[in-house]
Amino acid sequence: MKRVISLYPGKEVKKGLEQLYKKIEKHLIDDSPLLQVVWRNMQDEFLKQLKHYNEVMGQCYPNSRIDLEVSIQDVLNYFSQFAMQH
Repeated sequence: MKRVISLYPGKEVKKGLEQLYKKIEKHLIDDSPLLQVVWRNMQDEFLKQLKHYNEVMGQCYPNSRIDLEVSIQDVLNYFSQFAMQH
C-alpha cells in the first residue's frame, strides 16, 4: 500500500490537476462562467473520492498510520491556484 501511495505525491496530483484544468479550459469558451461551474464540480468530486479513499484505508489498515501523501487542504489549494491563474 505504501508503494502505491508513493506513486502519487502532491507534485504528481498537482500536475494531473493542471492538465485536467487545461483540457477543460480548451473545450470551453474563454471567460465562460461555465468553466468555474465545471471546475467547482470537479473539485467537489475529487474531494469526495479523496475522503472515500482515506476512509477505506482507515478501515482496511487500522492503526497502520498509512496516509495519502496529499491532504484535502493541499487539493483545495491546488484547485484554487489553477482557478485564480486563469
